[in-house]
Amino acid sequence: MKQKSAPIIIAPDSFKGSLSSAGVCKALERGIHAVDPELNIHSVPLSDGGEGFIEIFRQNVSGGLYNCMVLNPLGESITAQYFAIENSMTVVIEMAQASGLTLIHEKRRNPLLTSTFGTGQLIADALDKGFRRFVVGIGGSATNDGGAGMAQALGVRFYDTNDAEITDPMNGKLIGDCCRISLKNLHPGVTGSTFLIAGDVWNPLLGPNGAVYIYARQKGATGHDLPILERNMNSFYSIVEKTIAKEVRQIPGAGAAGGLGAGLIAFLGASIQSGINLVLDEIRFDELIENVRLVITGEGQIDAQTLQGKTVMGVVNRAKKGGVPVIVVAGKIDGDPAMFKRTGIDELFSLTEVAGSQLKAINQAAGYLEIIGGKIAQTINRET
Repeated sequence: MKQKSAPIIIAPDSFKGSLSSAGVCKALERGIHAVDPELNIHSVPLSDGGEGFIEIFRQNVSGGLYNCMVLNPLGESITAQYFAIENSMTVVIEMAQASGLTLIHEKRRNPLLTSTFGTGQLIADALDKGFRRFVVGIGGSATNDGGAGMAQALGVRFYDTNDAEITDPMNGKLIGDCCRISLKNLHPGVTGSTFLIAGDVWNPLLGPNGAVYIYARQKGATGHDLPILERNMNSFYSIVEKTIAKEVRQIPGAGAAGGLGAGLIAFLGASIQSGINLVLDEIRFDELIENVRLVITGEGQIDAQTLQGKTVMGVVNRAKKGGVPVIVVAGKIDGDPAMFKRTGIDELFSLTEVAGSQLKAINQAAGYLEIIGGKIAQTINRET
């Protein structure tokens, strides 16, 4: 263990349903400093692309927020934000700001009716201001329109069986009416711009593991709606792929955010990357952990999906590559802790284990994180 003055990095994701990533950082800080106020702590809240994505950048890099009037998933006017990184052409777009599930009351959620149009408006506003590099977080969507609404807001035109333009915001129902697509009026700023998608799921667009059958129910779809949504998406992307002369439906991550992944790839030429690795690169995490004594990371649940590239494993891999010990704090551990430790984790803590029940761990997460922070500080002091 390095000398006491060497910093400790706390870099967790949010504990969904309990605390934001910044809240997790603060709770662990309080617990550590309660035992040893002199320990040097630097907090780096993280996200792999979901709700709160732009806030992560705002807390970790210099830049500014832009406000933009957009349509929410049901076509109602709201104010959304995006983040511009200082002294660069880069903006960070969080689709959940404009097209997120939390923007709609549970009783009104219906992926046949929701649209990504507002997300396209955010991109258009940034293009109008001259930004040309986009990092797009696509978690937490309320939509299943294949990104058609987003493309429509950027000038792509869609036509029905009578060759009449569909002027309402494209949604999971209207994409089934589309028979022709015109790209002639696509925003001119798209050419010459770079679009990077921060993905945290790798589902294809269609099929039993696709956008509809894996995610549409949580967006309000009924069992009756699922085959309709799937049929519409299949029909729509047959036309999209013919129009752009490229197949996108099987690209891993195309099914993310109700097919917004596919839409960004098809209409904007985007590339999809691991969300956490993209974030860690953008905030220069490898530089942040040089000469640190310890990295602490965590998220609400550690399970088999964690090993597929979620936030925790992104941080663990960077820490181990830099030769830095790493401790993981989870709300719950679903699986054999020894299996996770074999990935390079030096110590693994569970709030549920400390609290004695999952309900207490969720409802009193901050308090139990403080307790674990204290345990970590005691371990550090023993090893110093």
